[in-house]
Amino acid sequence: MIKQLLNLMILLALVTIFSACEKTGSAPEVSQPIISQFAEKNVFVVGGDTIKTGPLKDFEQESDVVYKLTVSSEIPLSKFIVKTSSDAFYSGLKIVKTEPANAIDSLGNFSLKLNNVVVYYAYRIHPLVPPLSIVKVDFTFQNESHYVGTSSNTFTVIKKGSTSGKLLTIIDMPGYTAARFAGIGNEDNLDILSGVRGVADVNYRKGAFYSIGLRSDIFMTSDALLLAEKIDFVGYKTKSAGTDPVFTNGSFNLVSPSDTVVLTSTYAGATAATIALVGTAGTANITVGGLTKTITFTGATTTTTAAAFVTANAAAFAAVNLTLTSNAANLVWTAKIRSVGVTPVKIVTVTGSLFGNEVRDAKLDLLASTIRKMAKNLKASGKDLRKVYFKRLDNVTGTNKVTPAYFDLLTHDNEFDILLAGIAAEAKTAIGPVNLNEVYGFVTDDGRRGIIKTAPVNSANPAGIVNATNAPTAGDGVLFCTIKVQEKL
Repeated sequence: MIKQLLNLMILLALVTIFSACEKTGSAPEVSQPIISQFAEKNVFVVGGDTIKTGPLKDFEQESDVVYKLTVSSEIPLSKFIVKTSSDAFYSGLKIVKTEPANAIDSLGNFSLKLNNVVVYYAYRIHPLVPPLSIVKVDFTFQNESHYVGTSSNTFTVIKKGSTSGKLLTIIDMPGYTAARFAGIGNEDNLDILSGVRGVADVNYRKGAFYSIGLRSDIFMTSDALLLAEKIDFVGYKTKSAGTDPVFTNGSFNLVSPSDTVVLTSTYAGATAATIALVGTAGTANITVGGLTKTITFTGATTTTTAAAFVTANAAAFAAVNLTLTSNAANLVWTAKIRSVGVTPVKIVTVTGSLFGNEVRDAKLDLLASTIRKMAKNLKASGKDLRKVYFKRLDNVTGTNKVTPAYFDLLTHDNEFDILLAGIAAEAKTAIGPVNLNEVYGFVTDDGRRGIIKTAPVNSANPAGIVNATNAPTAGDGVLFCTIKVQEKL
């Protein structure tokens, strides 16, 4: 019995000893190294040396991205490894500094027995890596037990030389149609019922007025009057062909707000007046462009009456710079030169039932009246409508050609002196027809410069679904595009 009691006491003593050892022993080891990565632009002083971190040239080709890697490991560190997803890369490690100093050799081996280290590493972007490439860099630290920890960083490469200029502002108005997404509309989106505003979010319509500063279209004409000095572009859809400037009928055009000739539809070739004849007999006096002529019902229809009037009076109206033609029972006057205004148009019945109704495009009239009011309001405060010059760039030859693909590479304004050279001198304040997948340059009178890429033929929405892009001449009349602009110098 005494022997059994002694054995039990010895056993309890051993249990107590082992329990005590477990409580006071080392904590369980963390197998893999822990890495804290810092890749932002900053400045650190290490051992009296100044080290700049982050992308030194905004991820430009052949530039460095300097990382600060803070590493801790329960087991001493043994190896530092860098891998990249890029097909083109520089061989060898470029360790700028370590804390403590000289902790890692040129092959990535730890030359000191360390559990904690700070590594400043410069990743050089190879010049053969194309702009817009997405590069992933992996930093791996291994310890003496062969456990590893990895930290990754991903960035997009930009074109070499870009950062010698200033970063461009990008305004993206994507090519998929959805209510409340931005775009530039035309005068057909103005509301003729109220006469004071544009249609908002109806069939994806957008305002004809666009402001770069506000990053928005302006669909209410009352707002356009208040914000006149901030409007940079006006979308304009032609209702008749032009000869000075040259316009295609039914085309979408970008126009400087200062171009009151185009925006009031008084360019050469624009329809100045239209009268639809009615009645079955008699005569009437017609006044257009300050010239009054008598029309007589001829033949059996108003169509033959209109044709006879043209034959008799075309030369007289040409003398006041109006071209007279007929279209069925309609008499149509077009301007032979710029700035021919013909308001008012009068037709007064003299005998019988012959009469005529003036046919007006209410939306063109609303745009014209809004532009006139904008100009008048600004003039009263000593200001003028914004003047903007345009040039198409994707269909030219030479150093200023910008294809849609090249447009995508531009992130800074360092090439603008070449790409936009001569635009102001050409003084083109209206440009079109504007279609999909084209590039236009512009220069404003307040010193801003930029490039516009119209949306591609097919566009993917945020869900990745690809659909055909609505052309600016489609029913909704919206120009989808991306603008890259150099803000005021």
